Amino acid sequence: MQPGYPHQIMARTEIKLLAIIAMIAALSSCETVHFYTQALNGQIEILRARRPNNEVTADPKTPPALRRKLETVEKIRAFASSDLHLPGDKSYGKYTDLHREHVVWVLYAAPEFSMKPKTWFYPAIGELNYRGYFNEGDARAEAKRLKGQGYDVCIGGVDAYSSLGVFHDPILNTFVNY
Repeated sequence: MQPGYPHQIMARTEIKLLAIIAMIAALSSCETVHFYTQALNGQIEILRARRPNNEVTADPKTPPALRRKLETVEKIRAFASSDLHLPGDKSYGKYTDLHREHVVWVLYAAPEFSMKPKTWFYPAIGELNYRGYFNEGDARAEAKRLKGQGYDVCIGGVDAYSSLGVFHDPILNTFVNY
């Protein structure tokens, strides 16, 4: 072992700790921390509640209409893999029932009498002119806060959602009936 080796480990640990502190500082407003926490919790909810399609179709409690739709999805996935050679072996192979009408509520805002929307900055993707909330109450609370600042606000429910390839997205109860 080289002299000073423990100091190198300590230095790396301190650098990692400083990086974490810097990231927390960048997200330091309560509003921002709450937004990313609810986003993380919403994604975790989707992943935790998912069940393999074949398990859902075999469940005697599954309504016949849902069973038929999931069986059709499995045929489509098999066709996409075998005939079209698409990598569809894991996406939409599971089903999630969120027990609500929409997966996300999207909030748009603009200053009163303005057509220019408010934008928010997201570290991985840049600026967007909306915020998505997995909990309707959170969306309404943010709308109320923004209205108090003089913004006109619109909230709409969204039925389909994708993690854009980060995870193997399941079929959601919010869109399966379409």
